Amino acid sequence: MSFAQHYFLNYSSLPKQITETPHQTLNQIVVIPCINEPDILRTLECLKQCTKPQNATEIIIVINSGERNSDEVRSFNRNTQKLIEKWSEVNSTDTFRFLTLLHENLPRKHAGAGLARKIGMDEALHRFNQIDNPNGIIISLDADTIVSENYLIEVTKAFTDCHANTCNIHFEHPIEGDEFSEKTYQSILLYELHLRYLKQAVAYTQFPYTYHTIGSAFAVRASVYVKQGGMNKRTAGEDFYFLNKLFPLGKVVEIFSTTVIPSPRVSDRVPFGTGASMTQLMNNTQTIYNTYSFSIFMFKKRFFQWFDAFQIVKCINYTHLHYYNRNNVIYEAQKAVKYMYDSELIIKNEKELLHFYREKDKNSIKF
Repeated sequence: MSFAQHYFLNYSSLPKQITETPHQTLNQIVVIPCINEPDILRTLECLKQCTKPQNATEIIIVINSGERNSDEVRSFNRNTQKLIEKWSEVNSTDTFRFLTLLHENLPRKHAGAGLARKIGMDEALHRFNQIDNPNGIIISLDADTIVSENYLIEVTKAFTDCHANTCNIHFEHPIEGDEFSEKTYQSILLYELHLRYLKQAVAYTQFPYTYHTIGSAFAVRASVYVKQGGMNKRTAGEDFYFLNKLFPLGKVVEIFSTTVIPSPRVSDRVPFGTGASMTQLMNNTQTIYNTYSFSIFMFKKRFFQWFDAFQIVKCINYTHLHYYNRNNVIYEAQKAVKYMYDSELIIKNEKELLHFYREKDKNSIKF
């Protein structure tokens, strides 16, 4: 019996779709959901420029649309597939392939990032199953995201050298430059500061599974993907729910030797997350992001076998509905620095504050 047969009988969304035989040395597959995406070739070009691992690599682009999407979106997606296929004819090799899947009119109930990611990750599992490689690496990326040149080899190294089950990859949104408006950079700076403050504050409580859950910045071993029942079909937050099933298995490696650079653009595709938060910030006359009060994190009881990540989020949201108020992320992040690190460090501005949190993430401080 193949290592993934039980999964395909019980969890898989679709039968095998790609007809090309995988290379016998195939060891990592990057999965990219893509809908109405004008800049997908930028991401693919970036991957092409990466230093190549010794074994074969594939990039699977899941071009998708749902029943709710317009004919214009479907037409754009079809043209995107043609564009990628024409581009891949020139840029694919036997050991570095770009492959597309086109899925239209996905069910209204499930259409979204979760189902698209699941379709791609399940297909990656089919590929590894064909060559009996339970140690194959399934890497999750987004269509508007670029990566460092050493991205592929550093992810591979984490699984081979550290025997990881799951990897979290360091990410940094662009917070300065000429590509976006000053307000965009300021908004994404505040949102990323919120994410890093939240991670460090939860770590302060001694919760054992304190990791980021960013859909464009993680990877999982194929056998572990099978063990935990694969990706879910959630229309939003699929990365959070999926990764928090994996973390308790252990062997979670945080990779800081390379960087994923997600886009800071606005989006209305999901009700929360980066795109939705950016939309809210960009629509505000004042660029202020209110985050959770640090007071809620000032407890250290060890009851996390029951009080897991899902319960933490419920607790945080409940207390902020009935007791605490959300506050400016700069204020709360500075307050947290004082309590978590017993520091009177003077931080001049929000950019310096974000850099401080980035360094703390890289140092993986655990309390």
